[in-house]
Amino acid sequence: MTASSLTPRVQHIATGVEQSFGFLFPVSTPAELHVWIDDAVRTDFTATLTPAGGGSVAFAANPPAPGQRVTIARILGLGGGAQFSEGGVLRAEALNAEFERLTRLIQQVDEKAARAVRLSPEADFKGVPAFTIAPGAR
Repeated sequence: MTASSLTPRVQHIATGVEQSFGFLFPVSTPAELHVWIDDAVRTDFTATLTPAGGGSVAFAANPPAPGQRVTIARILGLGGGAQFSEGGVLRAEALNAEFERLTRLIQQVDEKAARAVRLSPEADFKGVPAFTIAPGAR
């Protein structure tokens, strides 16, 4: 499966038995992972990454209770792209790494857009007030 076909977000419903929750999307470092239990951010997890991509997060001390929603997402910062200088050496490895980073950023935007409230293409959106759905309101 190519990286471009994976959504960088997955949700599980806890059963109260498991302490580890998997994901299939590629992650470069554990710092890219963000985890929520229901609507609460959790930082007390241990991430295990696999060389082929994906991995799992585990909660040793305080695992989710039965029925709680576990959300795992890869969230990248927008800065820090590669710098290519004019007339400099252009290595395939550097280009591939930058294309992979850009692909992951596009996946991130695509995933957010898929969860957004949308107007139909022909809608007149001038003067439509902005609104926000409060956390926990579903």
